[in-house]
Amino acid sequence: MKVPGEKGQVANTLLTDATLVHADWYKPIPSPSAPYQPKWERWLYVPRIELGKAIALTLDIDPACLSSGKHLIPDDFKTRLAVAIEHLQPGGVLSDFAGEARHDSIVVTLQEVARLAQLCRWTLPPEFPRHIEQGAEAPPPATQPLDAAPEPQLFSADADQGEQEDRAQESSTGTWHDRVREVADELHRKDINAGAWSSNKDIAERVASEAIKRGIRGPTGQLTAGNILREALQGGRWKRPAN
Repeated sequence: MKVPGEKGQVANTLLTDATLVHADWYKPIPSPSAPYQPKWERWLYVPRIELGKAIALTLDIDPACLSSGKHLIPDDFKTRLAVAIEHLQPGGVLSDFAGEARHDSIVVTLQEVARLAQLCRWTLPPEFPRHIEQGAEAPPPATQPLDAAPEPQLFSADADQGEQEDRAQESSTGTWHDRVREVADELHRKDINAGAWSSNKDIAERVASEAIKRGIRGPTGQLTAGNILREALQGGRWKRPAN
């Protein structure tokens, strides 16, 4: 007489499904871990960064932790982010970035977030870039010994004539930063009178065209919209005139 062996579990049966559901239901849920620190060499030199990621960096948290779902994000993150969003309103520290977006997220500079942190007295990691007030004096140079070699003259006899003309023009009319900001003021007023509004990026592109017409040049030659935006307009460097 042939004796049948043990009956194995058959796949895709109600009994099998119920067993799997039971095992999954009572499986322990892992506790979220503390967020890890950022690799600062990745973030220090980015020209612009999404606002939420910038706020994470103010707490010494790597931005990747925000979307991992495996890390416990402190309540301070929500508080600081809410304050930063309020400062996107007119008159706020970050108001210049209200029209700058990337994938539906506001993008800012770390230097301006540092200015907001200074205003709100937030503690920042030592690696976080600090805000430098416009017009702040540079530290004094080290004292040279009496027998040190003299410094080279600003204009040498064989210096490029075009560069000398640019420097002379800056001396008499202000830096190119000041001059393009004056053009930006004019364009903004034209927009207001026409019932329009342009982002900083649009203003920079229009200023670049005007700079060519008016002969406004930078130290290395013709100015581009990118030069104008980065060095003269964004990051609180240009304040839109009231009228």
